[in-house]
Amino acid sequence: MSAVVIDWLGRGGIAQTTPAWVAALRQAGHTTTVVTRGGRELGECVAPPEAVHPILTHRRLAALAARIIEEERPDLVVIQNYVLPPLETALDRTLARTGTRSVVVVHDHRLHSPLAGTRAGLRRRLRRAETIVTHSQFVADAVRRFSGREDILSIPLPLPLELKATTAGHSVLPDSDDSTALLFGIVKRRYKGIDVVQELAATGIDGWRLAAAGVGAPTDSPGLVGVDAFIPGPDLIATIGASEAVILPYRIASQSAAVVLAQSQGTLPIATAVGGIPEQITAGVDGCLVSPTASIRDWRRAIESVADLGPDAANAARERVGAADRAFYDSIHALV
Repeated sequence: MSAVVIDWLGRGGIAQTTPAWVAALRQAGHTTTVVTRGGRELGECVAPPEAVHPILTHRRLAALAARIIEEERPDLVVIQNYVLPPLETALDRTLARTGTRSVVVVHDHRLHSPLAGTRAGLRRRLRRAETIVTHSQFVADAVRRFSGREDILSIPLPLPLELKATTAGHSVLPDSDDSTALLFGIVKRRYKGIDVVQELAATGIDGWRLAAAGVGAPTDSPGLVGVDAFIPGPDLIATIGASEAVILPYRIASQSAAVVLAQSQGTLPIATAVGGIPEQITAGVDGCLVSPTASIRDWRRAIESVADLGPDAANAARERVGAADRAFYDSIHALV
């Protein structure tokens, strides 16, 4: 048996799940080929030559995926999201002509924001797919409304595979006697709420320091410890593990890999109750949820309350991630 996994971008939160998909497919007996852009975060893969313009590269990627499917006739094709369906028609035509089973994995409940691309042609692909997979019921509901399909499979986000076997890293934050509440990732994106973290840091919380680590983190914000850099996996895990809480004041979210990473280290996430995040956190058990309309005072109270949850909450967080990870692999095995 063979499978082809297409990851249109090969980077970011979507790419973090691709190695887990590949591992699950191989455990189920599939030889697997990954097709993506060149020079991205994924490991061994097949990629088209880069073109002068990203649009042309994307068209080449779709053509390459179509050619591989035509030549190899895999039993299954897994399509990780979409970018510009009108440029991906070579793939759609090949899937229709060959009758190849396809699984479309949708990560974003917005089914594209105006800045991210167009959904033109997406409804047709979703209706033709044998299976549609999402990683939160929140996204599944959005896809159901858009596509008209009821048979959508929601599978919890897996733990990023490369972090299971990562080598020991070092925290990028300086030592401190205070507890740490950390925002990490590409924090320059406005929806992640760095302004909330900055205001909390400026006003201060007794016994706590606020930190931001990742691309775009402010380094001159009053009271905030900022590390503006890409944080390699081992160091990211060490930084999260050395923090008492991960603070995620997101304004929108389909689901959050940051929640998974925090809970895997027994570090409690404090997150806005938006999108699919409430599916990942049981408030007061393995993290804290904060209202989307919360004030800075509410956020301060949520951070202060983490200390009251104790080691049982840390253990519950690890157990939750372990159960979700097992559910992911079991679901993929059953699917294929």
